[in-house]
Amino acid sequence: EGSIEQLDDLALQVTAMMLLGWALQFRGELGRALIWQEKALALTESHGESVLREHTMWSLGVGWWQQGKPQRAEQLLLEALRLTHLIDDPRQAAANLAALGWISARNGEFRRAAVLMAAAESLGHTIGASNVAGMPHLEHFHQEAQAQVRAALGAEEFDAARLEGDALSFAEAVVYATGEEAR
Repeated sequence: EGSIEQLDDLALQVTAMMLLGWALQFRGELGRALIWQEKALALTESHGESVLREHTMWSLGVGWWQQGKPQRAEQLLLEALRLTHLIDDPRQAAANLAALGWISARNGEFRRAAVLMAAAESLGHTIGASNVAGMPHLEHFHQEAQAQVRAALGAEEFDAARLEGDALSFAEAVVYATGEEAR
């Protein structure tokens, strides 16, 4: 931990902070993980860096959601989604859409959740990604949210919402999630 801030390469320093955050998260130390990931985000913002920033925002968004801070999580994930569209990163966009779907499911916005998760899966499939959750250890959140949404909506409405999400392009999914016109 002490050597990370001594690194002089921005990408290496941010990546090391993110990896340390993930390692801490895997060990169950989510609070410490979020501290390192917030440091990584601040560093990317201070340098005007976009690619690492959107990855950091996704990781923080998922972490804050797990900590019971859905508003902070959604704010980070929406901003990350905007960045993924600007830099044309459909893989990371799929992960952001999936996490936004989990938040919507927890908030009782079941139709929105179904559309977002289907859009994430569709976008992920177009680039050959097998896990839209972002990391394998998060896949259970996706499965749990889908089961919750299916139970809440019923099979017919669930399938209709999934068809809607599946039909969205990358840009349309961003517009749907953010409520803003694509830039």
